[in-house]
Amino acid sequence: MTLSSLRVRGNLHKDRLFSLYVAPVMLLFFVAGSAVIIFNFVCYLLIIQNHVTAPGRITAMKRVLGKHETVRAEVRYPTPIGTVHMVRRVDVHFADQFKVGDSVAVDYLAGHPLISRIPGWDSDGRQWILLILVSPFLWISWRATREEILSWFGPLRERLIWGARHPIPDVAIAPASLAALRAILPEKHAGVLAMHLPMGVSRPGLPDVQRSLNKSGVQCSTCSNKFLILAPAEAAYFMNRLGRESSFARDYAFLDCGGVETGRRIIEAQLAGSLAEKDDAVHQIRFRLAQGGVRSLNEAEKRLLFQGWITQRLTRLYGGLMPAQIPAVNFSELFKINPANGFYDLLVERHRRGPRIWINDTDQKRVQMAECVSGRWNVIQKPTMPKYAAARMKKSLKYFSAPIMA
Repeated sequence: MTLSSLRVRGNLHKDRLFSLYVAPVMLLFFVAGSAVIIFNFVCYLLIIQNHVTAPGRITAMKRVLGKHETVRAEVRYPTPIGTVHMVRRVDVHFADQFKVGDSVAVDYLAGHPLISRIPGWDSDGRQWILLILVSPFLWISWRATREEILSWFGPLRERLIWGARHPIPDVAIAPASLAALRAILPEKHAGVLAMHLPMGVSRPGLPDVQRSLNKSGVQCSTCSNKFLILAPAEAAYFMNRLGRESSFARDYAFLDCGGVETGRRIIEAQLAGSLAEKDDAVHQIRFRLAQGGVRSLNEAEKRLLFQGWITQRLTRLYGGLMPAQIPAVNFSELFKINPANGFYDLLVERHRRGPRIWINDTDQKRVQMAECVSGRWNVIQKPTMPKYAAARMKKSLKYFSAPIMA
């Protein structure tokens, strides 16, 4: 693992740093808890099979409140190695029949007097129930930890989704953002910019974002408390300040209109749901990214976007600069597919030998893998996608029925 690959991993997984720490901690917590449960249950089975019974005396009792009330009992009992002090949690009714100073029978493991229980009152015989309850959480934390370890220390890879249907001028694409798409289709990113920013507990409010942009020299206004609107000149200045790796603005539109006020009326018409106004407004939308899809593209632009998008995501795995020994290739021709009419589940990877691209054609039910070795791209037919990418594409054509400005 090189320093450059660590930087790439940091950019790819910067939003998952928290889970990288939490997943192993949760796994250790459940492993430790399961180990204690298994130990207690094994001790119970061993004592049942081979034990010595000794008279014990209760020295202290305390009720423990929780989801299920129990009693913490302290008992002393004689053994061949001397008097042993035992602390056990027993059934709550134990306190109703015994008090401090009473005698109680204690079973301990022959040869190991320190391993003991209070027969009839201990809960160790029901430890297997706790193990069953803990097992799903143990499995989930293990899977999460394994996924995080593989993402940070395994081969660099990224999952991609692409879907298009002829003659619909839209493309389902993920991941995508303003900065990434502008680098591929700069001519579509001109005009009045309208950005819809998702709000949430961990996200700043629309006025805060507006003030922040205004302070940075980008003048913008709001519309219906949902959209930020930038004039063409301000939009160009704003995009030039965005980094190529920026994921800011995953829901935006560029409008062919006279200015900010006209753009505001177009958006309000969309939000109002008036069919006549909506039809007129659609023709003024130059480009739109919303709900995981790009809108208003012709067939040639779809193919251009597919080629640029795959190249961009693959280049990203190499820190933004593709090695000279990896030749450029037309991916549509390489895989013999039509990106303007098909749904594909893709996986791009960076290996020591070179880049590798997996593509699952969900229409043809065909899986292909392209690998660049010694400066040459080779395509191999595969029966299935790799196990770590075997999940089927979840996007569907229902995306296309969503309103443009919903």
